[in-house]
Formats: sequence, C-alpha cells, structure tokens
Amino acid sequence: MHNITAIWQREMKSYFVSPIAYVVLTVFIFLSGYFFYSYLAQVVQRTMMLAQFGQESQPINVPGIVIRALFQTMSVVLLFIIPMLTMGLFAEEKKRGTIELLLTSPVGYLQVIAGKYLASLTFLLIMLAANAVTILPLFLYGKPDLKPVLAGYLGMFLYGMALLAVGLFISTLTETRSWPSS
Repeated sequence: MHNITAIWQREMKSYFVSPIAYVVLTVFIFLSGYFFYSYLAQVVQRTMMLAQFGQESQPINVPGIVIRALFQTMSVVLLFIIPMLTMGLFAEEKKRGTIELLLTSPVGYLQVIAGKYLASLTFLLIMLAANAVTILPLFLYGKPDLKPVLAGYLGMFLYGMALLAVGLFISTLTETRSWPSS
C-alpha cells in the first residue's frame, strides 16, 4: 500500500507541476458554467413565454430540466477531457526512459497501475467537485430534489472511472516519440 501511495503522490505532483491539470480543469469548469447558463436561460425563457401566452397548465421543474441537460452534456465533455488526463500516464514514462526504472524497482506492476489510476481518479473527483459549484445556485435559489443530483454525480463518476481505465490501457500501448530531424 505504501508503494501505491508513493506513486499516487508522484503522479498528483506531476499533474499540478505541468499545465495540463490547470488547462483541463479550466476548460471543464468553463464548459460546465457555459452550458449551465445556456440551459438555465433557455428553460427560463421558455417558461416565461408559456406563462405570457397562458399555456402553462402545470408547474415546470426548472432545476430538474437544467440538471438533466447539464449532466447529459458534461458526459460528452468528459469523453473528450479524460484522454487529456490519461494520455501521458505511461507514454511519458516511456518517452523519458523512466519506465524501465519504475518497473525494475521493488514495485509490482499492479501497484504501478493502481497508483497511476488512483491519481487520475483523484483528479476526476476534483473536476466533479468543481462542477458541483456550478449548480450551487440552483440550491440557493430553488429547491431541486437532491437524489437525482447525487445519482447524476454518481453516474458521471462511474462513467469517468470507465473512461480513465480505457485511457490508462491505451496509454500503456502508445509511446510518444519526437519526429527525427532531417
């Protein structure tokens, strides 16, 4: 367990030393905020139009509609963001030549994979926590049901776990090479 923790710490430091973590987190938060605002504006505008023409027969669940649309869109965004997190986990080790040192140390293959996977999983949790701040105004100004929101975050977390596992696997198969100069 100590070896996994050491690899996890090393990977977390490498995430935040390079600009990749900041770029990925900024893009994810920006897109989350943008889509939240656009969905909220669309639903409020539609609700006001229905109320203006007297066609509103039953109350509209504005927070539920916005949260559902946001989770659907953010799952697609995760599909493009997650490879940015996993592309360098093993490929960069191969590029720098440190993969041999890592694999010949008294650390098992499973421990290396688990440490790197847990580091990317921790970063996914940071991203989802930042996304939770985006929908906080719905809880401040409305009364959305908490269970669908928690289920949505659980679904996004499990979906992200699967994408991270696939990305980690693909990172073990690839090697980044610089083009030879002619």
